[in-house]
Amino acid sequence: MRTPDMTRNLTRFALWIALTVVGSTLLVVLAYFVTGSLEQFPTEEQQNTVRVVTGVLATILVAIAIALWALLRHTKSTGASGERGPRESPR
Repeated sequence: MRTPDMTRNLTRFALWIALTVVGSTLLVVLAYFVTGSLEQFPTEEQQNTVRVVTGVLATILVAIAIALWALLRHTKSTGASGERGPRESPR
């Protein structure tokens, strides 16, 4: 039988995992943005395409990371029933 605290801890753990995956993916996308096209002799058009696509992907990933962080903060200050509890002190 799961208690509300167990459910909240499991949710927080899943959010941390998702945030880690999104952050790692963001680092790879940013590295691709810096290095550019992986062609041996890329044209300027290929370089621009890579910059546009990776810029859009980076923006989407940052938005997802912010949303996950907000959900993580919400689960920290909200009980499983949805009621706000007392603020927890940082550990």
